[in-house]
Amino acid sequence: MVGMPRSGSTLLEQILASHSWVDTTDELPFIERLAIDIQQLGGYPSAISRLTNAQLDTLRRTYLQQARQYTLNDTGVFIDKNPNNFMHIGLIKTLFPNAKVINVVRNPLDNALSVYKQYFSAGHHYSYDINHIGFYWQGYLHLSQFWQQTYGRGVYLVSYAKLVECPEAEIRRMLAYCELPFESQCLTFYQSTRAVLTPSVSQVRQPINSRSIGSGLKYKECLTPQQVATFDKLCEDVETFFTTSM
Repeated sequence: MVGMPRSGSTLLEQILASHSWVDTTDELPFIERLAIDIQQLGGYPSAISRLTNAQLDTLRRTYLQQARQYTLNDTGVFIDKNPNNFMHIGLIKTLFPNAKVINVVRNPLDNALSVYKQYFSAGHHYSYDINHIGFYWQGYLHLSQFWQQTYGRGVYLVSYAKLVECPEAEIRRMLAYCELPFESQCLTFYQSTRAVLTPSVSQVRQPINSRSIGSGLKYKECLTPQQVATFDKLCEDVETFFTTSM
């Protein structure tokens, strides 16, 4: 489960975690740590392509051993929800070609203002400046486009706006992508008692609603013309991205 922070990834995690076949973990750092180790071999992308089968097997076992410490049940299917892993989809697909990667995309302006208002305890240094958020968003979108061109249907795009507009239809599609049978409790995810450790805890304790759609518009008059132009262009690019990818 990847995407920009504050994009709806916790909501999707809660929906999938309500399924009887699915276990959840936390925002695990293990893919990022593997990426750092690989980068030390000399150039991250090229180093991945040079890994031997034995090295790949070792990396797979290392990741699974670490991740399994956070699962509660031995269901065979678990969620690793770390939004930052959008940078590492190539590594994920190299280690686990059959992994189901879900990239949730929210309206750039709504997302940017939500990121700006959120105080992150660590990392996300870009989040303190609207200009930096816009630049980071451009990088996220360009990389998402690259992964989509590379893996096609191997990466599943979820529009947060469409999920809000037609939740049952979108949830059914997402479950089908994950090769999971539909279960009605995925529609009532907000009744789950499992702990949620992200800033979105209050939102996922209630049914899906449209309150956050267009939430950035009321701040638009506070932005500079250049900032408005940046996010208007991002919104257009996101629409094009979905049109050409779905």
